[in-house]
Parts: sequence; C-alpha cells; structure tokens
Amino acid sequence: MKISQVDKQKLMPLLDELSKAIEDLLLTGLTTASDATRQTLNVSFQESSRLGLLRLGGTLRVACEELTRYTRNQADFSRKRFSFFLNRAWLISRGLSLALKEGNDAEFERLSWTPASTPVSRLEVICLGVSKKIVANAFCAFDFRLRVLSTESGDIPVGQKLVWSSVFPIKPGSEIPAEGYLHLPQKQKFKAIDFMEGKRLTIENAAVAFEKSGSGRLTLLEKSSVKQGAKFEDWAQYISWDPLEALNRLQSHPPEPLDLDIELQEEIVLEDWQVELPVEDGHESQKTYPIIYKNVIFRAVVAKGADGTELDENLHKLLKAKTPPPLFGLLHYERCRLTLQPLSIFGGNGPEYLNICTKDVDLTTLLKALKF
Repeated sequence: MKISQVDKQKLMPLLDELSKAIEDLLLTGLTTASDATRQTLNVSFQESSRLGLLRLGGTLRVACEELTRYTRNQADFSRKRFSFFLNRAWLISRGLSLALKEGNDAEFERLSWTPASTPVSRLEVICLGVSKKIVANAFCAFDFRLRVLSTESGDIPVGQKLVWSSVFPIKPGSEIPAEGYLHLPQKQKFKAIDFMEGKRLTIENAAVAFEKSGSGRLTLLEKSSVKQGAKFEDWAQYISWDPLEALNRLQSHPPEPLDLDIELQEEIVLEDWQVELPVEDGHESQKTYPIIYKNVIFRAVVAKGADGTELDENLHKLLKAKTPPPLFGLLHYERCRLTLQPLSIFGGNGPEYLNICTKDVDLTTLLKALKF
C-alpha cells in the first residue's frame, strides 16, 4: 500500500492517538486502564483493518483480546502475550506515522504489510472456508477464503486464492451469537452470510491486494456490488495440496524482525486423515487435537472460548468417522510444529463450515438487540 492510497487526514490522528494511548497504558499500568483506553484500542483495530493496514490491525486484535481478558479477571490472561503485542503495536504505529510524515513509501508499505491494490471490474468467486474470532463485548471477525471462478482482469487468474474480511463491533452485554452479525446488510446491499451458501458470487468494482504468499486480499469499495448466482457443483477441483510447494515457499521466505509465525499461514487440504482425542499442549486457552496425515502429526488448535465451541464439537464428532471427508484449513509453523486451523470439510454438497453455528437466527430479535 502506497502513502497516496490512504487518507492522511484520517490516518495520522488515528496513529498518534493510538501511540499516546499505548504510552499512557505502559506508564500508568494495567490497573488504570480506563474504558476510554480500551475503546481507543478497539476503534484503532477496526479502523486499521478497514484501511487495509493488516499488520497493525492483526497486532491490535491480539492486544485487545488480552486487555479484555485482564479487565474480566480471566485466568487465561497472558502478561507476556499482552506486553509483546502492545509494544509491537506501538512500534508499528510510530513507524507508520514517521513514514507518513517523511513520505517514505517503501517503509510505509513494509510496515503496513499491504501491497498496492489492483482495481477489479468483475470477479466470480466461491467460498471454501470461513474463520471466526470473537472478543467478548468488543468485536467479532470473519475471514472468508475464496477462489476465483472467472474474471475480466488479466492480473487475476482463474483459481486465484482471495480473502475477504468482515469485522462487526459487539454491543456490550449482547448475547447475540457471532453468526447473527453475518445476516446484517452491508453497505453494498448484500449480507456476509451470502458467501456461505455454496453459490457463485459475482463481485464488481472492487480491489485486490496481493500478499507475498501469493494470496490476494479482496477489498469492497463504496461502489462495489456482490450478487449471488447459481449453485456451485464442481468442488472436487479444490481437493488437493502439494506439500513440496509449501516447503519451497517456507524455505524461500526472508525472515524480518516483525514477522509472526501466523503470517506464513497457507491454505491446505488433507485427504485420508484421522483425528485423535485432544491432548494437553501447555496452553490453558486452547485444546489441541492431533491430526494424523501420512504419518505426520498436525496440531489442530481449538480455542476454549466462544469462537471454538462449534469447531470443538465437530472435531469430536469426526473422531468416530472411519474415513473423514477431505479437510480444508490454514497451516502455519509454530516452534517447528505444524499448526492447523480446521475450517471446513468437503461433504457431498460442498463445504461444511466446522466453526460456524448453523442454528437459525431470529432477525427481528437481532435488529432489536442492536439498537443502542
């Protein structure tokens, strides 16, 4: 992302306010963390994500999670994790601010971790999986993993991997399930739940930014449109994965000081796999299901909070399956271990989303609860 692509008048005050909030928090201590401080961090996360500042947005998301755990006196609060991501957020925000003031495009792009966007007039996509993250009384976020079926842009080939993210603020005290927010109308007059109905989706007047991994991040603009098409049937073409290509990408990656393990994640599909009972893995906030694939053990990590309930239940059901369906998920490498985030299985009717609650949502109740 180039400096010319951002709104300096909005971004500069956001970065300065964020830096000051972090400095105040570090100087006065967590015991003085006010509602205003927490609100500043949450708003900064949402705005940086909306503006496409992926590295800052992801860092603030984790810091907000830990701050919420602290204020709620939760046992799984991690001082080490909170300090690491809070300081990292300060470094990135200060670096971005200096790059803006100096007009340093190269440094701004490196710190934002977002390459320049490519305008897209028309795309047709399908959704293979969805990841979910919930921070109580703060926000819920969904990442939709897409494949391009057809395009009018020469820069985006058929089969290209895309990610579209949607973040929803949560009203304090709300008991609405995170999936309920997927039914809310977007600015472009569609609903996020439309991506999960196994149908072709036509997207017009959008933008795509390509990451170093080769995946593209889809951004919907004010004039974008999203329309559902016919039911998609040819799921079999996506049930494959080449471990050698993943190894080549890993070996060719030049490490940088601000890199995180999760930033090297990639989409994979496992066939002829088996899942075993969860084991203790030294983390109080998560469960770990060993997944065996070709005599290799993958660590399927499941959060113990609200965002892991459905995944935990579905993996437990798959313990009884003699031949589980092909598994689609996100793989990253953590302390020399293969860490997997399962997203979906490919049944006879396409992907079944493992971490999404399928219960019906009462839209009338939803809209009433969202009124402040």
